[in-house]
Amino acid sequence: MKRLSICLALAIAAAPAAADDFPSRLLRLVVPLSAGASPDILARAFAEAMTPIIGQSIIVVNREGASGAIGNAFVASAAPDGYTLGFGPQGPIVVVPHAKKESPYDLASFQPVCQVYEDTFALFVGANSPIRDLPDLVARAKAAPKALSFGSPGIATVPHLQVESLMVSAGFSMKHAPYRLVGQMIQDTLGGNTDLSVGSLASIRGSDARVLAILGEKRSPVFPDAPIPGEFGYSISKTSFIGIYAPAATPEPVVATLESACQKAEASPAYRKLEADSGALPAFLPRAEFTRRLVEDNADKAALIKTLGITME
Repeated sequence: MKRLSICLALAIAAAPAAADDFPSRLLRLVVPLSAGASPDILARAFAEAMTPIIGQSIIVVNREGASGAIGNAFVASAAPDGYTLGFGPQGPIVVVPHAKKESPYDLASFQPVCQVYEDTFALFVGANSPIRDLPDLVARAKAAPKALSFGSPGIATVPHLQVESLMVSAGFSMKHAPYRLVGQMIQDTLGGNTDLSVGSLASIRGSDARVLAILGEKRSPVFPDAPIPGEFGYSISKTSFIGIYAPAATPEPVVATLESACQKAEASPAYRKLEADSGALPAFLPRAEFTRRLVEDNADKAALIKTLGITME
């Protein structure tokens, strides 16, 4: 008993020192989506900007699958020491627990560190698609319900939910074709194998994609001629915001160090330039405000999932 007490005392005494030494080795930044997706592109630039600030190397690891659930489950179950972090959209974190019968995590499984940016998605077709614009898409889909198929990065992802909410608002229906790999989705759409898809501006910029609509509250300077659904009286669900997450119970000094480094990295000129070039909207939030936004979005997405009746296996 005396030996156990001594061991516990030593462990408690060592804990603050370990946090004070953070970071003393390489960090992993886990992206729950495939290479080429917008979060992956920006995560790599963010890791590069944050490395000299934090004083340790940061590697980006892709753990895609199950609409982001695989990567986020990996982060949630990692040791809460700050060396394994998630970089990605809030969607898989606040949606999966409501859409999946047995979710491997919920919002409480994570310690939000900071919000980095907001992503913008677009409905797009290939250059040779007969679909001319958003009104034409709506007309075709109403004339032949479920005849058209649309690709997305996965079931219950934010872009999928945005298209589902658009269909409800405009009164039409299409078949959903979820993809594990964003690159494959874009290739199939540009080649005409999938009628249209929803993807981030960063993932389609520079391709032969023709944008039908920007799924946001205002037009994007990346595709200035593309309208938003609101111009036609249609509504959509809220967009995606991307941040950094640590496992729950990560020590406060470690989280504070990460939060400070995140803020400096997000403000770096090189990273900001890539954000602007990709169409992402800079939107840094410290952890307190980021946490509040997550709690609010968690409630919104729970209601939306229930309304749409979406479930994940």
